[in-house]
Amino acid sequence: MTGVDPPAVAENTPATPRPRTLIRTLVLALGGAMTVFTLLAVLLAVQGARETTLQELQRGFDRSAALAALVLDQEIQAAERAVGELARLPALEQAVRGDRPQQAAKVLNQPQAGAVARRFDAVVLTRDAVTPWAAGGVALGHRGDLQAWLARRAATPYLSNTRLVIHPGDANRAPSLVLVVRRGVRDPATGRAVAHLAGAVILSDKLSLFNAIRHHARLEGVGLTLGDRLFTIPDPQGQGLAQLEWPPSGQYTAVPSPEGRHVAWRPLGLSHLQAPAGVLMSVRDHGGEAGVLVRTVLLIAALMLVIMLALLAFLTHYIGLPLRTLAEQARQSHVGPFQPLRLPQRHRADELVGLVTAFNDLIHRIGTHQAELDRIAHYDALTGVPNRRLLVARLERAVTAARRHGNPLAVCYLDLDGFKSINDRHGHAMGDRLLLEITARLKDLLRAGDTLGRLGGDEFVILCNRIGSPDRADAALRRVLEAASAPVWLDGLRLQVSASIGVTFCPPDEGDPDHLLRHADQAMYQAKEAGRNRYHRFDPERHREVRDLQHQAERVRSALREDELTIHYQPKVDLRTGEVLGAEALVRWDEPGCGLRGPDHFLPAFRAAGLEGDLDEWVLEQVFRQMESWRRAGFHCPVGVNVSGEFLLGPRFEPAWRRGLEAHPAVSPEDLQFEILETTTLADLPQASEVISRCLHHGAQFALDDFGTGYASLSYLRTLPVATLKIDRSFVLDMLQDPNDLDMVESIVRLGRTFNKQVVAEGVETLDHAALLLRLGCVQAQGYAFTAALPPEALPPWVEQWRRGRTWEGLAHRLPQEGDPTLGLAARCHARWSGELMRVLAEGGRASPEADAALKRFERWYFGSGTNRYSEHPGFEELGRAHRRMRTQAQMLRKLRRRGWLDALQRHLPELQAARTQADTAFKRLMSACARGG
Repeated sequence: MTGVDPPAVAENTPATPRPRTLIRTLVLALGGAMTVFTLLAVLLAVQGARETTLQELQRGFDRSAALAALVLDQEIQAAERAVGELARLPALEQAVRGDRPQQAAKVLNQPQAGAVARRFDAVVLTRDAVTPWAAGGVALGHRGDLQAWLARRAATPYLSNTRLVIHPGDANRAPSLVLVVRRGVRDPATGRAVAHLAGAVILSDKLSLFNAIRHHARLEGVGLTLGDRLFTIPDPQGQGLAQLEWPPSGQYTAVPSPEGRHVAWRPLGLSHLQAPAGVLMSVRDHGGEAGVLVRTVLLIAALMLVIMLALLAFLTHYIGLPLRTLAEQARQSHVGPFQPLRLPQRHRADELVGLVTAFNDLIHRIGTHQAELDRIAHYDALTGVPNRRLLVARLERAVTAARRHGNPLAVCYLDLDGFKSINDRHGHAMGDRLLLEITARLKDLLRAGDTLGRLGGDEFVILCNRIGSPDRADAALRRVLEAASAPVWLDGLRLQVSASIGVTFCPPDEGDPDHLLRHADQAMYQAKEAGRNRYHRFDPERHREVRDLQHQAERVRSALREDELTIHYQPKVDLRTGEVLGAEALVRWDEPGCGLRGPDHFLPAFRAAGLEGDLDEWVLEQVFRQMESWRRAGFHCPVGVNVSGEFLLGPRFEPAWRRGLEAHPAVSPEDLQFEILETTTLADLPQASEVISRCLHHGAQFALDDFGTGYASLSYLRTLPVATLKIDRSFVLDMLQDPNDLDMVESIVRLGRTFNKQVVAEGVETLDHAALLLRLGCVQAQGYAFTAALPPEALPPWVEQWRRGRTWEGLAHRLPQEGDPTLGLAARCHARWSGELMRVLAEGGRASPEADAALKRFERWYFGSGTNRYSEHPGFEELGRAHRRMRTQAQMLRKLRRRGWLDALQRHLPELQAARTQADTAFKRLMSACARGG
């Protein structure tokens, strides 16, 4: 509808949940409110009924406790009457006065008295203390343990007449609640009690008593308490009471038990005795009234729910469905052209018609306005092509597709050359017309799926999807250059511009869309710098190298700022006398997490960051301080300091040197040697010579470092007033294996002797290197054969140890005396190659890399310094013929082995061996001639 790219739809998008309609929400909210109201009503009704029930229960428990006390009082009165009747029996009184226990027992066992005595569980008759009775008195009853216990208590003089007592029981019986009643047997003549009759009733075992209390008090369960002890009958109700926590927490406790019963405890107010007795009662909670109320309220709630559901169905059908239909039509309106909303026929005359009409007008105006806003927001106002916003959106999708399918995307950043001058000369209107013409040409070149966008001014971007090979991209870019540079005729004026294009490909460029545009922009500026009217490809590898170098430059700035650099010193020795002539200052970087790193790892970063001069000045200052520190400690050691050409020719070199001498007077100018890298580009040799001359006049020393590795060695040697040449370590390292490196070392030594320069060899790894250098005439050296670079505090102890060790002695006789060392080295290289060749041809396989390297070294020597030295000698010509025969034979024999013709190979091997012998003989002739000096 607007021409803007629709947003990408994600695959496997989950289904949108069905929205909750307003009508359903209102009905559900109303229904929920009614449900909550119903629940609250039920809860309040149940709570009110429960409170009423509990109040009624409290009053009922009080009445039940009074009835229980009345029943227990009647039981006590009956027991007292029974004991009194027994005590007043005449026959019992006569037996007591006559002190006849057997007769008393008979009286108690008579039918009349026995019926009364059997009301008790135990009866005991005892005499008083004035007229002692037989021990134990007369005892009747059913339980012997109770009789013995009662006899002891009946003999107690202070026992009251009626009492509730707890019988402790034994291992087989639980404690019991016992009613004890005592009456005196009196003498009729005197009225004094001459004996006591005690009866005991176990109330806790008396089922009739508990049943009577339950019956009269209308209780489900009942228990008697004395103190903190509860006594119940062994029935389900009693067991239920016995399981409750006892004693109760309050006098009027009434709580629901776990079985759905109400339980309460009340004290017993007994009229015939004072005892802490109580009664524990329980009744079942029927909840009849509350149940009726709850059922009524629930029935009303169910009826209201049915009404709410019917209302929901009606509103949903009549209002909800039409509104949902309108909402769905509105949601679908953005997919295609605007379609007015429509209502079902039954709503043509109601309020929804006005709503739909107003909504149709509104969305029509909004759609028109939105289309215009989208065009302004996503397309260039002048040319009509996508602007930056839409271009970036399409670039994001194109990058995703290119990386998913592996088909490269070309991002081309185009800038018109010369457009500004046309715009300034002919006006903006003419410039706009020119832009329109070039835009039309570029659009004609686009394929389906490509995009042309304008970023502003005269800058355009072309996105070429599925570009395929770089050759296809080159052809497309050449067509763009031709279209942009073709003349344009406007109002009779011939206008012409060209284009500079930067292009990057994704992949391999792995940047995000913003970085892709930035990389193409960088490549476009490189095309402008290269001459305009051309295109330039962005190189990701080169970009990463530059970025890494920039990061490394920042790290070295931090290293210089955070004092992470340190200086080690490598001694320089005289190979003849062993004297330590000085040391070279070498910078080390103590990089956190990496340890000490040599200058090869960080000097390029210092150069890229423009900090090489700062590093040189810092090293110079540190060397001055260290030399002065050594001087004060009694240690003298001249030091060589490397300086770059930039620092030497810059304005800071001489002032820094002079400041160092003034600040450290203990340092002599002659003790400091400046080493200029021979690979350093000196932009002004006369100026460099002048600077060196001024410093020489004040005592400084200069040397050419790494001599032989640059392109201006002789020019520097002729122009610069240096005193020392330092042979690069790369030549010294391989001079024992490569005759060409040995030739180079020997040549530099001779060159130094010719120009009256001191020669120092660097990179001396072994004493064999030192011995060969000494034989060539180079007497000064430094390297691992003596020691690695040392921290400043370790150098003085090493010098002392070196002097005592006298390692340099015997170097002159360490190697065999040969006339020409390079000739002997060339012979060894040739022998190594020929021996490996014979082994490979005889056994099969491939030659070792060392053998191939030996052949190359020999041939370089043969066609180089060997030809210069021995070309006139007959042995050298013989060596050449033998070597050529070996090469020809080797080529033929390799073909035979590859084809599997081993018999033929064996027949021709002696010819190769003969050529090898001829070469060895030629070498011997040359060596003999050298030994004779001929």
